[in-house]
Amino acid sequence: MKLKDIIDKPNFCPGPWFHSVITPRKTIRPCNDFNKFIGQVNDQETFNDVYNNDNMQELRTLILNDEIHPGCVGCRSKEKQIGFCKRNSLLKGIRKLDLGETELNIKSTTQDIVWYDIRLSNQCNLKCRHCYPALSTTWFEDIKLLKEMEIGKLYTNHKIEYTYLQKNDLDEKFIIDIVNNSKFIQRIEFKGGEPLLKQNLMIKFLKNVNNLKNIQVDICSNGTIRMKDELMEILNKCKLLNMAFSVEGGEDIFKYIRGISLNKIEPIIKEIHDNIKSIVVCFRITQMVYNIFEFPKVYDWIEKLNLTKLYDISIQNYVVFPEFLNVRVLPLEIRKEAQQNLDAFIKKHPTDFTVNKLQKTFSESQLTKEFEITKVFTRDLDNIRNTSFNDIEPRLGKYLL
Repeated sequence: MKLKDIIDKPNFCPGPWFHSVITPRKTIRPCNDFNKFIGQVNDQETFNDVYNNDNMQELRTLILNDEIHPGCVGCRSKEKQIGFCKRNSLLKGIRKLDLGETELNIKSTTQDIVWYDIRLSNQCNLKCRHCYPALSTTWFEDIKLLKEMEIGKLYTNHKIEYTYLQKNDLDEKFIIDIVNNSKFIQRIEFKGGEPLLKQNLMIKFLKNVNNLKNIQVDICSNGTIRMKDELMEILNKCKLLNMAFSVEGGEDIFKYIRGISLNKIEPIIKEIHDNIKSIVVCFRITQMVYNIFEFPKVYDWIEKLNLTKLYDISIQNYVVFPEFLNVRVLPLEIRKEAQQNLDAFIKKHPTDFTVNKLQKTFSESQLTKEFEITKVFTRDLDNIRNTSFNDIEPRLGKYLL
């Protein structure tokens, strides 16, 4: 079946043919919203072996039959809730490429992948409150402490009972093998951990790509690490750099969530912005229980940066896992107040925010069971980090006491 004959079907997703997520442990997924790994590259199985194993062939079979794989349920739920998920992004990207005549079969080859999402390492210099050890080595010690506190007994899943506390990096040989085995790369996302801690790996990868001038590079950073001159020089040869920075609030909430000041990231953002010609800067605001009143503060801070190549300020992301940090755990009354504030602000700036249907989370039924876990988690982590959410945001803090 050709791509052009199936791309408009309601349940079609191009991910299993044209996209791949590679984690620091060399586990493979068709996209970041897929809820389990397809397989793992090791001494016995190559990347191409994993890309065509039974799990991947089952996924492709269901999609070709216009059915939804169980691993895709979370993605489709996200699409229904906020109007956007990775499937939409992949469809939008693939439609721009001349791939309509491509035959889609149950078996495929890694040479057909045009869009890579490469998680270079789980090493990170921050331990954001909505993160966990799989994505941040700095979380390791706090997780060990939390496991011994009330939250460790109350809440049991891999955020608290995460036993694989080990730093993982993709190796240089594997990175170069990906490039050498790919004939039509169009887009590369570098993520982490914090990807700018692994700039040498990025440089190695991009130096081995033949058609840099046709490639879009995406980097999602916390903004705390200066970009090397060599990497900036290479990125200036690319078609486009989509540089996304994560900012969850004004100074006080940002420092509470991420443990650093906004003042630290301002000069780094400006330097990257000013030194790369083909760049668009995006800011990603992840909505969670702690920051539902913060969006106007983030906007004001971004406006003061005076960036001429600002593309988007997006608040379409929200915490899905762990569920106890999802906005829906909060009582409806406080969410309605937050929604009114956000609606009034967006009305004044209608073209500046990507919101989609995110406001729905402000009006849906409360996750009351998870709310009790939220209180314990916030209290226990505040004790470990010597912080107090109630002192910073009493409007919300009083609900978490």
